[in-house]
Amino acid sequence: MQSRPTKAKRQPDNGRDRHRAPQPQRQSVAPPWRGPAVAGRPPSAAPFISKIANAEHEQTGDGFDIFEFRKPLGRVGTVSIARDEAVIETAVLKKIRQKNGVLPKSDAAATQIVRAAISSAPKEYRLLSQHTGWRLPDRCFVLLNRVINFGSSELKVCPPPWTEQLPFGPVSMVGTIETWKETVAAEAQYSTRLMLMISCAFAAPLLRLVGRPPFIINVFGRSKAGKTTGLLAATSVIGIGQEEGLPNWNTTDAGLMEVARLFNDSLVPANELALMKGGKADRRIRVKQLIYAFGEGRDTTRHSESSFATPRGSVTFRGILLSTSEKSFQQQANEAIETRDDGEIARAHDVPAISKGSTTIFDRLPEHTPSGARGARKRLVALRQACALSSGCAMVHFIKLVGKHQAEIAKQAPALVQEFVSSLRISDDDGPLMHAASNFGIIFAGGALAIKAELLDWDRELLRSAIASCFEDFRNACERPEDSITRARRHLVDAVRKLKMPSVRSVATLESTPKVGVWTKDEKGWIAVIHSTRFDAMFPDQTMARDALIWLDERGWLRKTKQANAATRDNKKWAERTVKIDNGRNRFRAIIFRWPRKVEVPSKKAASD
Repeated sequence: MQSRPTKAKRQPDNGRDRHRAPQPQRQSVAPPWRGPAVAGRPPSAAPFISKIANAEHEQTGDGFDIFEFRKPLGRVGTVSIARDEAVIETAVLKKIRQKNGVLPKSDAAATQIVRAAISSAPKEYRLLSQHTGWRLPDRCFVLLNRVINFGSSELKVCPPPWTEQLPFGPVSMVGTIETWKETVAAEAQYSTRLMLMISCAFAAPLLRLVGRPPFIINVFGRSKAGKTTGLLAATSVIGIGQEEGLPNWNTTDAGLMEVARLFNDSLVPANELALMKGGKADRRIRVKQLIYAFGEGRDTTRHSESSFATPRGSVTFRGILLSTSEKSFQQQANEAIETRDDGEIARAHDVPAISKGSTTIFDRLPEHTPSGARGARKRLVALRQACALSSGCAMVHFIKLVGKHQAEIAKQAPALVQEFVSSLRISDDDGPLMHAASNFGIIFAGGALAIKAELLDWDRELLRSAIASCFEDFRNACERPEDSITRARRHLVDAVRKLKMPSVRSVATLESTPKVGVWTKDEKGWIAVIHSTRFDAMFPDQTMARDALIWLDERGWLRKTKQANAATRDNKKWAERTVKIDNGRNRFRAIIFRWPRKVEVPSKKAASD
């Protein structure tokens, strides 16, 4: 007889598991943190610890390891642990648990994970830079929130840790370089002030390469003229596209020096000088001291044991401080019944936000553009919106270009400065004004190099004339009289702008003699052909007319005969040429010169009327 298998006795369950579903058989598996990683990291449900970097604080020389670990709800956290503690399992375990890390309850299992992380090699090696700006040996440029690399290195340079607590809004990269060029940069070419301010952002990184000291540009004028919008257009290059992110003058003297250190080798924005606290006399004293302090490019020296002492590696800085104000530095001095020192004029330059004949910073709008305060306001609002949508991209492209070709650019930039200064009429005896002209020259160099890099779709000659116009307005603002050639040039620019002359393919195609002259054109641009007598009539006196011809001749724009005599103020025969129109039946003496600016040409009928 076959025996039946004996049933195992079942313990009573008091009905608790009567309806319990059958449980699957548990299989023995390896701990999840030992299993294969997904995309370089253990499964999201598993606790893990990974040594992601070994870092060194350049300022102090202290080293530490950075661990990444799992937190509740699938989040990931990081913790930095000093090197002397990062090799102790219990110390690392304690730190991670304090940071709310997800670890096994068993100390043995948790220690096993920690031990594996400690013994592993870091994924990268980092150096926390002690200053922002250029690091040429490391082939990188340190910004507040990122590092622009123009080379390769095993050592990853990171921004200084003291930049994490910024006293102003975030600095970030938004949009693309294409949208920035199509909106912000394209709109700026209708304003000499916008071209100046944006060029400042590209010029600031050049100061260290050419060995020039820091300086200040103060754009001043009445409210709602577009000063802050212009400042935003400039800071959109470096990554500040909204007004709440702008540093301002509502700060202590030490605070301003800290901002200068934060923006080392870069544009240093400072919005609204009226926010500076104190009475007129107090503000005047503070401004004067800050001008000299910033011009020296060095923070205040304090006792080395002081908690306010600036680290030695970041005590110096370079940059261009771009300020906005309703009053100029010169007006502040006048109100305090003081005379500005030559050293101030060489280091800080007042530029009026509104040029003569304009109502806003837009002083180069085409003739067909709707005028009036409403139209200008819409344009300023649109520009602000464009800055908010596109910022920070241009700086990355420019630094990579300059970094890769630093030796070549270190030669090109001084040549561009000299080109600009040579185009001005300044006495060699006026040292402060010559120094200021060189500062405007480096601004021109920054814009010209950005044009060459195709970051600005501007005409190079228009940029030069815009910066020169700002320089002349600065000279007037600081009450430095201009010479006769400069006065003649300014008058010529205004007079040519008002000329109503027809355009022809060649001078000989006209049916009758034009009353004033004609515009003709070649592959390089516009050429003015003006009756000699009409040219004199454009000026208040013949002396100024001769000075204007001398200026055109110095620029290489005047079309003379090959046998022309040397330029002189006695007469203008050396500058005249005989031209023929009306199929050669009519000849007259004319002044012929190239004109790089955009001109408005009326129809032939309108010109003859």
